[in-house]
Amino acid sequence: MPEASNETLLFDRQLMAEKAYWLDRLDGVEETPMPLTNPLLKLEAAAAAYTFAFSDELSARLSDLTGGRPFLLYTALLAALNVTLARYLDRRTIVVGSPSPAEAAATIANALPVVVEVPPDCSFRDLLGDVRQALLDAYDHARYPYARLLQELNRPTASGAPALFEVALALEGLHEEMPTLGQVVTLCVAREEGRLSGSVKYDCSILTEDRLRQFVRHFQHILQAALEAPSTVIADLPLMQEGERALLRRWSQGGGALPEAAAPVHHLVAAHARRQPEALALLPEHGETLSYGALDERATALARWLVRRGFAAETPVAVLAHHSAASITALLALFKSGLVYLPLDPAQPPARLRALLQEARPALILAEAAAPDRLSGAEPGIDVLLLDAVIDEALAEGDALPPLPEVHPDQLAYLLYTSGSTGRPKGVLAHHGGLAAFLAAQRTCFEL
Repeated sequence: MPEASNETLLFDRQLMAEKAYWLDRLDGVEETPMPLTNPLLKLEAAAAAYTFAFSDELSARLSDLTGGRPFLLYTALLAALNVTLARYLDRRTIVVGSPSPAEAAATIANALPVVVEVPPDCSFRDLLGDVRQALLDAYDHARYPYARLLQELNRPTASGAPALFEVALALEGLHEEMPTLGQVVTLCVAREEGRLSGSVKYDCSILTEDRLRQFVRHFQHILQAALEAPSTVIADLPLMQEGERALLRRWSQGGGALPEAAAPVHHLVAAHARRQPEALALLPEHGETLSYGALDERATALARWLVRRGFAAETPVAVLAHHSAASITALLALFKSGLVYLPLDPAQPPARLRALLQEARPALILAEAAAPDRLSGAEPGIDVLLLDAVIDEALAEGDALPPLPEVHPDQLAYLLYTSGSTGRPKGVLAHHGGLAAFLAAQRTCFEL
């Protein structure tokens, strides 16, 4: 994309005025991402494309609204796209990329970050006016180079991402081709003999075609509803079609009664152990082979050992171990004893482990043999015991241990922490009833 020289930027007063406009307009504005992507899967960008059509009815409504004028047609399309992004992202401020208008692109091909406020209580009719003004302002300041603007805003661009928007929209005839700036999705709409059609270029390394088609379908549905009733406020414009809403209603109602849904998971394991004690519960890849009967026996013994320690119900106990027969035994034992399971990964850096322990403050840490060294500098006063040794001790004591308490579905079952990739890790608590209901639904859904 051509860029003005430093000398031009310095001596061209118009460009300096445009720079001042953009710096003011974009002050504090966050990047608008493309919804439905999975950046964690991205290795390197991979381009893909697909086409879609607008119905004859939708094309006719757009023509009636805009009189066939390209700028007004683009305004309506951009307004609907802004609403779709706002609904997906739950944001008011939306940035969408636009190519320079064709007459400006003859001088310099550029990308424009069009910023629009999308208040949920605003009508679509009023939003059309706001989008029109935002476009006029952007086109009046279309010469200042986008790449230079990112430098002025100190936006990181090393990854190739556009830094202000991940979605761009172009209208054939009004714009030249949208420059490739690393955006995830570029929608281009064309009109031929009164019928509209669309093409999409997208990064298929982080966005599947199915999800993109869903997004485009919702964009068209919002556009259709808005054109049918322009005075409708944004919050009331339907994102999903009736078929999708009916499916959600059916899912939310469940597939019928789930008689065991309120039973804690350890009750389900124990019931299976009574029915089929010799059935395999754990295979060799877990470190050893265990039947359901043996697993339940070990978990019950460890749970009774924990009860004897006198911890109050719903007290967190950390398990610092890789996925193994011992760690699964500990999980079930904590469920049986009414304590809260807090898994810790020995592969995590010691500093992260210390931070989690300082926040969760478990009453006890059960660790695999090689793990205690990972806890140097951990919170003082927290006992660290070897998990395998404790299980052996509990099995040896047998009937000398106290009975198990009753565990209710509304008691806490486990405490998990998020990765912290977007900031400080956050703890998530779950109840026994919710976990059991989820597993029961999975069994029903997948016919397990």
